[in-house]
Amino acid sequence: MAIISRAKHNVELYYRSSSRSQHIWIISTAAVLLFALIVFFDNRIIGSDDTVFITQTAQYPSVIDWVSARYQEWSGRIVGEAIIYIFTNLPLFFWQIVTIGMYAMLSALLFSYYRLITLSNQHKKMDIFALLASLALPYLLDKSVFSEGILWVTGGMVYFWSFVLMLLALYTPIKCAFGTKSPNRWLMTASFLS
Repeated sequence: MAIISRAKHNVELYYRSSSRSQHIWIISTAAVLLFALIVFFDNRIIGSDDTVFITQTAQYPSVIDWVSARYQEWSGRIVGEAIIYIFTNLPLFFWQIVTIGMYAMLSALLFSYYRLITLSNQHKKMDIFALLASLALPYLLDKSVFSEGILWVTGGMVYFWSFVLMLLALYTPIKCAFGTKSPNRWLMTASFLS
């Protein structure tokens, strides 16, 4: 018992002695790891699009054939359908990794948007609260939206990933509109491609 209390005390001392930017990294890492646990326990839903698309995409030799057929018959989501074609034929692990990355990117983008619209002298007071809010946003969604829009494999690819990429696409123009220093070349390229 003394070992546990000493370990707890050491963690508290480390957290208190670390800087605000280190706090942000510690909290962000813990939140991404928690989300990763949730995603790794997720499975494809048998009988849903998660498993049906595996058989449907087999009829089409290329992603272009699949997207063209889907566009003409059912769906106008060109990028979403291409992503479905690619990821339904891969092991679930690839979807899990990208979804965890999208959660991390969503949280970072929301936090960056907060930084754009607040004055720099307010950052010190509100950084941790804003970070926690950006990390908690998916969990605050309606249960069905969270499960079918993020954790449902096909729904996550079409809705969640698209939303994160939209936020990334809008970041550079919004940053330029707020008149702060111009974004670096990598961010501008990522924003343009999104």
